[in-house]
Amino acid sequence: MRAVIERGLPKNVLLNVNVPYLPLNQIRGLRITRQGLRVYHDLLVRRDDPRGRPYYWIGGEAPTGVPEEGTDIGACSRVGHRSLRYIWT
Repeated sequence: MRAVIERGLPKNVLLNVNVPYLPLNQIRGLRITRQGLRVYHDLLVRRDDPRGRPYYWIGGEAPTGVPEEGTDIGACSRVGHRSLRYIWT
């Protein structure tokens, strides 16, 4: 992190930081991670508006993830760490 602060990031690179939903005193530190697998539980519902025209409502339950060791999801969900990973754009 010190090098990034002092020299900046390379061109076309950005940082993704994830913070677990925990009280601050329960967050344990920072892990450098790779992207984890996100699982979406989407539900697509066809509805009709007041004029009888169809439209679609996207809903469903909140997404979950696979808390695999070394991933952003694993760091935040299993052990209470913040996660830092780079993304090439």
